[in-house]
This record gives sequence, C-alpha cells and structure tokens, in this order.
Amino acid sequence: FIWAFPICLIFQTVMALQWGELVSQYPITGGIYQWAKYLGGEWWGWLTAVFYTACVVIIQPILGVIVNVVLSGLFPSIAFSTTNSIIIAIILTLIAGIVISSSVRLAGLLNGVGVVLELFVLFAATILLLFHTKQPVGVVFHSAGVQGHGSYLVPFIVALALELTLLTGFESAGFFSEEVRKSRSDGPRAILFACIGTAVFTGLFAFAMLLATPNIHAGMESEAGWVPQTLHAALGTAGEDTILAAALVALVSTAIANMGAMTRLSFGMSRDG
Repeated sequence: FIWAFPICLIFQTVMALQWGELVSQYPITGGIYQWAKYLGGEWWGWLTAVFYTACVVIIQPILGVIVNVVLSGLFPSIAFSTTNSIIIAIILTLIAGIVISSSVRLAGLLNGVGVVLELFVLFAATILLLFHTKQPVGVVFHSAGVQGHGSYLVPFIVALALELTLLTGFESAGFFSEEVRKSRSDGPRAILFACIGTAVFTGLFAFAMLLATPNIHAGMESEAGWVPQTLHAALGTAGEDTILAAALVALVSTAIANMGAMTRLSFGMSRDG
C-alpha cells in the first residue's frame, strides 16, 4: 500500500498536467465533456461524459461507506453495516444537493474550509503519530502475509486501485471554469495542487498510521476498525475524535464537489443539446 503511493502520484501527476493544459485551452463549464468534445468530436465527448457521470454516481455511495466508518468511530452506537451505509449515502447526497442548489460562493466556501481543515488535521495527526510509533520503518519492506497462499500481485493491484480512487477528483476544478475568475491560470494551478497535495498528505498519513499500528496482523483482521483503533491507541479518545471529525467535514465537502461536478457536466451537455 505504501509503495503504491509514489507510483500513483507519478501517473496521476501526468494526468493532472494534461487536465491543466486542457482547462487553460477550454475554460468552459462541463470539464471533461468539453475537453473530449473539442479533442475528439461530439460523439466522443458524449461517450466520455456518460462514463464520467457513471463514475460519479458510483463514488457517491462509496462516500457513504467511508462516512459510516468515520461515524462508527465517533459514535459506537452507529454500526458499520450495508443498511447504515446506504442511509448515510442518501443523507449525504441530499445535503450536497441543497448546498449546490444554493450558490457557487457557498459551495466554494464550504469546500475551501473542508480542504484546509483536512490538510491541517492530516498534517498534525501525521506528526503526532510519528511520536507514537510501534513498528520499525523496515515494516514497509514486509508483506505481513497479506498475499495468503497466492500471488503478492493481487493485493498490490487492490492497493493501487484504492489509491487511484483516492487520488482522483482533481479534474473537477475545471468544471466550474465559467464561474471562476482567471480560470485559464487558476484552474490548472488548482488541479495540479489538488493532485500533488492529496498524494503527499495522505501518503505521509498512511505511512505514519502503519508505523503507529500496535499489531499489523490484528489491524488487518479488524478491517474498517483498523483506523479508529490505531488512532485511539496512539492519540487517545480526544485525538481520535478530532481526526475523525475533521475527516467527516472533508468527506462532506467531497460529496459537495462531486455533486457540483455532476451538475456542471449535465449543464454542459444539455447546452449542446
């Protein structure tokens, strides 16, 4: 999982540079739909938009699952289950819809607060976790038996897929081009900073979490409970709750950004008939 981070960062940075160039050339509402349309024609733009919309639709309930993990850590009475994840995903989508339908300024403000809070808490938590290490740095050179009786390639691909999912969404900054001042310069800058910043902060946090895990095998067996348990063991109840609360704010802002990107994509397509 740790070694997959630099691999993902390299490939996603190449993507971010491409998206940034496209935003500077075509600062039009609709983002990836517009870019594909101007590069490959209307049919290709439409097909790209359909697939992108499907991806955003899938991401929304995934956020519900992650929020369920966070809430179960904050409030033990909220169990981590499929039913609760579905309910949370619906509530999260409704909140995002209400915010997006209000004003661009409010959505931008909430997203800005969410991002700043997330980065600050991630950085602070990383520093604190590094003072509570339970594993040697050499743990990153051991598989801990995660491959079972099969190939190590399978869990590596799973980790790669998880991190690629984590390091996406930076292109959504280009979806709001017509509503942003200096979109030809600020759009590309936002895309690049979002990609690299997310990778650096989350990568360091994951590394610190691994070193602070009291028992690697027990952490693997606890599945969704690994993060809250490790935070609690290292930072206590107050530290764990603070980090989880910040993560909750960040996830809500992510849901708002997803909803915003989807509405701008739909608008861009409908405007072209």
